[in-house]
Amino acid sequence: MLLVRLVIIAALFVAGLQASIQEYKTVQFGHGNVGYRVVETVEPIREKRATTTSNSTSTSSILECYQFTWPGVSENNTVPDCARIKKSVPCFTPFVFTNDTSSPEPDPAIVKDYCDTRGCKVTCAKTNANSCIRYAYYSDGQAVNVTYFCGAVQDKTNDVPLKQGGFTDTMSGGLVVNVNYCQGNLCNSANPMQAPIFYMFALMAAIVLFR
Repeated sequence: MLLVRLVIIAALFVAGLQASIQEYKTVQFGHGNVGYRVVETVEPIREKRATTTSNSTSTSSILECYQFTWPGVSENNTVPDCARIKKSVPCFTPFVFTNDTSSPEPDPAIVKDYCDTRGCKVTCAKTNANSCIRYAYYSDGQAVNVTYFCGAVQDKTNDVPLKQGGFTDTMSGGLVVNVNYCQGNLCNSANPMQAPIFYMFALMAAIVLFR
């Protein structure tokens, strides 16, 4: 009998809940032939992150994960709003858009480097209980929606937390969901993560959304 495991990915999807009734701040910049647009709500105001603390302890010792949503090229001309996105699709502000439809998914490292100097924030602090997660939808082998965030992954079959790995599931209509989770600093990048897929191939995924 084929063993099917149930994986719960839990996270607080609160950041964009009130996005539809707030104004937006947009940061635009370019990299090569690709134009980037980082859109975030005006409130709460994003403070530029300090590089050191008062006791001279570097914040580099704190692990971070990328956290933002690339809603896909089909959303380029829409007003970003997590509230109208399906509850089965993770969504975190800020939204990051690109104008390059040939290679549309933004490079998180480039976005972070720029935001570090401009005050926009595209990361979250990783806790011991959390993993860095990259949750992506693919159609015909191309990413159509990607969300990066901090979250906890739980194997409900054995009721144990999962720290490193990933799974792929094919939805009705041929849409493919690919989820990877890891423990390293900023490890949920756009590059494919080396995840032990062999024991996760037959997983069925469910998302617990706290909206």
